[in-house]
Amino acid sequence: MIESIEPGDVLVIEARGETGAGVLGDILAARVMARGGVGIVTDGAFRDTPGIVALGLAAYARGQHAGLSQSLHVPIAYDVPIACAGTTVLPGDMIVGDGEGVVVVPRHLVEEVAVAAAEQEVLEAFLLQRVRDGASLWGTYPPDEATRREFGEWRSQRERA
Repeated sequence: MIESIEPGDVLVIEARGETGAGVLGDILAARVMARGGVGIVTDGAFRDTPGIVALGLAAYARGQHAGLSQSLHVPIAYDVPIACAGTTVLPGDMIVGDGEGVVVVPRHLVEEVAVAAAEQEVLEAFLLQRVRDGASLWGTYPPDEATRREFGEWRSQRERA
């Protein structure tokens, strides 16, 4: 399975939420990285977590466990639909993560979600600055019509500059 990783792939491992043993450790994670993989996600546990972190590979797990159990976690298929952490993951879905977690974006929604997420980030940067400048949360977060108008003006000025 790891030998089928392509550049840009994220390895998603369904572990049924079982954290009583690791699904993989730093050696297998290093191989994912060597093949061009950009991340690993599991609803189970990793072993050798400090080593995985040291690789700099994006890695998300429900937990950590020192042991690896080939009787608890048995690879049976790859490149098939799975349910990881209660979420359906299909081959080709986009996996996006940050320091707080991971989301699965269905392939057909990637562009729409990316545009909406970028817009939300710009809006939240504006709102954060307003709050830092002393604005009350009332009407600012969530933004009311007046705040949305101010955002539109702010954004127009930035785009002209």
